[in-house]
Amino acid sequence: YQRRVHGTFKSGLGSYMSRKVAAPKKAAPPPAAKKSKSKSSAPAASVSEAIASTSAADTRIQQFFDQYRDGEVFGAHGPEPAICLDGLGRLFGDLHVDPTDVITLMLSFVMGGCGRSWRFEGFLAGCKKFNADTVEKLRERLPQIRAECSGANKVAFLEGVFHFYKAQPSHRNIPIGEAADLLATVLPSFRFLEEFKEFAAGEAATENVSEDAWKILVSAFASTRSDLSDWDASSYWPLLIDNFVEFVQNKRAA
Repeated sequence: YQRRVHGTFKSGLGSYMSRKVAAPKKAAPPPAAKKSKSKSSAPAASVSEAIASTSAADTRIQQFFDQYRDGEVFGAHGPEPAICLDGLGRLFGDLHVDPTDVITLMLSFVMGGCGRSWRFEGFLAGCKKFNADTVEKLRERLPQIRAECSGANKVAFLEGVFHFYKAQPSHRNIPIGEAADLLATVLPSFRFLEEFKEFAAGEAATENVSEDAWKILVSAFASTRSDLSDWDASSYWPLLIDNFVEFVQNKRAA
């Protein structure tokens, strides 16, 4: 805050000729002190209530998380509690969803899943976003989650689900066979799906798919022709993608 102080200084001249001292002027009465406005306690109370409400919501979500917590994963600061495969299986059962339904991967994306596990930080953010602090409320939000991951956030979901499918959070790649299964689950409309399955089961069976290669699969191929005649071969692509494009072109030309 800035405070401006305005002072007025007056200099009086004495009469040197008469050497008389001028009678001092009566000092002006001091300005009336401004009444300080008493601060209302309402805003502070509102903040306190908001903090209490947030804390209560976090506590309910923590209790929800603890119902399914069944392991730990190593994070940046050491081991962290997590909902792992057994816990996820129980949760999906209580949500009445088929484990093979793509909604399970959508949930993992919403909850910030990584390495086939959910940590509390991501679980908390996901539950807050959809206002779900019990399994019953989360079950009610499933249509909303499905719609979001199939619509406005489709690209983000398709790219982000890669992180959940890794065997461990620290891993950077997934085996190509698992990538083919994942692609069939999250993007069954992928026009080169059958070719990719054949490619993954044959000459590339021992390869791994990086995150960059995965993003290209779910995005760059969407706008190409079915024979890949318009594919930009001059761009820098991961070797796996170059090999797959050559595989498709040879297959279509045969």
